[in-house]
Amino acid sequence: SYAPKGFDQDLPYTIAVVDFGSVRVFGRLGGAIPTETIAIGMPLTVAVRTLPDGNMSYEFRVAS
Repeated sequence: SYAPKGFDQDLPYTIAVVDFGSVRVFGRLGGAIPTETIAIGMPLTVAVRTLPDGNMSYEFRVAS
């Protein structure tokens, strides 16, 4: 498995394309989403993550 520089310690993780209507965003799914529950069309939301080095990124989480 390969990951972008700075994210190799997070492997393995799942990536997805999320459709927000007029915009599609490519990113990773949050690790708290069980792999067996991932499905096309599942409702997701965006959350900001602070990385160990202090930088910020985002991930998708299940919408409540």
